[in-house]
Amino acid sequence: MALGLGEDPKFRKVDLFNQIQEAVKVYFKERKITPVFVLDEMQMAKDAFLNDLGILFNFDMDSQNPFILILSGLPYLELPPVK
Repeated sequence: MALGLGEDPKFRKVDLFNQIQEAVKVYFKERKITPVFVLDEMQMAKDAFLNDLGILFNFDMDSQNPFILILSGLPYLELPPVK
């Protein structure tokens, strides 16, 4: 994701997550572009990955939608309800 946003990915997960969040903010607020992330084959994703997605994309969501996240996969992809 960082590469797709034109960034050189950081090594540590927390730094990488912050880097991606900041890049999304720049695209949305300064460049007036809404990034779209399409993640395919999500039926193969592990629970830990899905939890990481929740952490990564849980920012600036109270008053705006700074990105679009599309999860796609086979029909048996069933995500737990959002709490």
